[in-house]
Amino acid sequence: MLRRTESEMPRLSSSLPMIALFLPALALAEGSSDLVAVDRTLPETVIFVDVLDAGVETITYLGDQEVSVFTPSGAFLRTVVNGEVIEPVAGSGTYRFQFDRIAGFWDIEVSGRNGGRVWSPDWRFDAGSFRQGDAISASFYALVDGGQAGRQGVIELRPEGLAGYVFRVSGTSTGLGLANGRSVEDRQQRYRDEYPIYLHRPEGVAHDPVTPVLGGLTVDVTIGTCDLLVPDVNTASISFESNVDGTLHLLCDLDGDGVFDMSSDDDLHVIASMVSGTNTLEFDGYGNDALALEPGTYDCKVRATTGELHYVVDDVETLYPGLRMFAVDEVGARTGLSMFWNDSEVQSGDIDMPNGVPGAVSSGPTGVSSGVYATATNPLTNARAWGAFVAGSKGDNAWMDTYTWLSSADTEVVTITVGADRLDTDGDGLFDVEEECETGTDPLLVDTDADGIDDRTEVRRSESDPTVYDTDGDCVPDGLEVDEQGRPIDTDGDGIDNAFDPDDDDDGIPSCVEYEGQEYDYDGDGRANHLDLDADADLFSDEREGIGDRDGDGRMDFLDLDTVGFGLIDVAEGFYAGGCATAPAGGRAALGWSIGLFAALALRRRRSG
Repeated sequence: MLRRTESEMPRLSSSLPMIALFLPALALAEGSSDLVAVDRTLPETVIFVDVLDAGVETITYLGDQEVSVFTPSGAFLRTVVNGEVIEPVAGSGTYRFQFDRIAGFWDIEVSGRNGGRVWSPDWRFDAGSFRQGDAISASFYALVDGGQAGRQGVIELRPEGLAGYVFRVSGTSTGLGLANGRSVEDRQQRYRDEYPIYLHRPEGVAHDPVTPVLGGLTVDVTIGTCDLLVPDVNTASISFESNVDGTLHLLCDLDGDGVFDMSSDDDLHVIASMVSGTNTLEFDGYGNDALALEPGTYDCKVRATTGELHYVVDDVETLYPGLRMFAVDEVGARTGLSMFWNDSEVQSGDIDMPNGVPGAVSSGPTGVSSGVYATATNPLTNARAWGAFVAGSKGDNAWMDTYTWLSSADTEVVTITVGADRLDTDGDGLFDVEEECETGTDPLLVDTDADGIDDRTEVRRSESDPTVYDTDGDCVPDGLEVDEQGRPIDTDGDGIDNAFDPDDDDDGIPSCVEYEGQEYDYDGDGRANHLDLDADADLFSDEREGIGDRDGDGRMDFLDLDTVGFGLIDVAEGFYAGGCATAPAGGRAALGWSIGLFAALALRRRRSG
């Protein structure tokens, strides 16, 4: 609820009505006289005036404030005061009028026309009170998109008893931010005004909206091998073809009653813009209450509309006996439209209306029909109403959304299956649905393949196969091919992690040969054979010794200290890659040979005894 103090109220000149008496009558003028009781237009209201034929039309302004006038291109034209005539020197188009201060009395006429030239996308008023005597009971007219280039429609917004203190009136094709047709509390609400809201039925308009034709509805909810939507894991991609631009509604019957109710949080309702051609909507699995949908299978469909209008008012305490909406054709005939709303978020602030009944929390699934134009407005049967002409109601400090459309079509019904949100039965850090549909792991086991490394680490860090004990088939379990934190190891620096490298130390002998069937760490140096370039510590590399068995003792040469079986260890014989050779002599080489001999003898004694 916004209010102005007495010192902030505009002081209207007592001579203004007298001035108006001596000016030419503006019988076709549009302005504050149309709004009747509300005689204060805030300067935040930008007013536009349509000039359709600059060759014969002029603009006359009456008002208690000077106003700046801008051309259709946005260039400043001039400042005008009460009684001045404006020549549309910049040609036909829409001229902009901007007040510097609150405007009390103002009227604008395009010469000789029947009205329907003055509009704003965002009307802002200061009524001065919440009283019924200061309420608006005059129609607005929204010029809406007809679905294709050059096609338009007009919707009359007919409020009776629209009462706020300082409030706004505007319109859009999709409603408020991400509210999906809901009225919401006024807390930094994201909102973009979209439609021209005229004071009279707009002139020069084609009243020919296109009826939507839809086809090719598909739903892709694939996650791995499953057709499943899981909130926070994946989205449902919903696609269809349309012949028009407009608004789409994704509707899902969450409560299973067979009704697609866009006015209730018991069902899903998502609103988005739609284009002619292919449309794709990504749905995240959350309902209008911002909670993840319960697991289950739901019927869903898409409704497409043209000429959809969300009539949104901000900080309006009262609308009584209510609002009705009508389609207007080219000859001015009115047809009652069904109105929809969902006040779930703001209903707790509601008060009883003057008839002793609270404002309805929703319109119901089929909407509330505005009925025949000549029928009296009734808050219980054919109108949208709330409040009691006092401070406070569900409209206080809230954006109230009431919407309708000129034409619509629905797709066929499809099903979407929703899985459990964030369920991790075994606590391994992978959602059950990931394990069942993507990784193939067991949602009941932390380490599905029992390789010594948990499923999440294999999926997120080492990237080894969590369902295979030995990803590269080198006889070494994956758990021994990573470090203690599960990070990949590349022992030989060849750019291939051990978990995917069949020869981890690049000695020419497959890791499987070095790891299996022999002692795991033959020389006891703390390095496993498949990671040790000299597994038997005889100073001859495994690559040179190879996997043969020269002495036929059943031990491969790279793990045999006496390769040729002469009774001397290889280092003493000077064995080298397939034959005998003299031992190295002299200096550092001799010292190295001696040390190696001593080490080999010690190893042999250790292994024999």
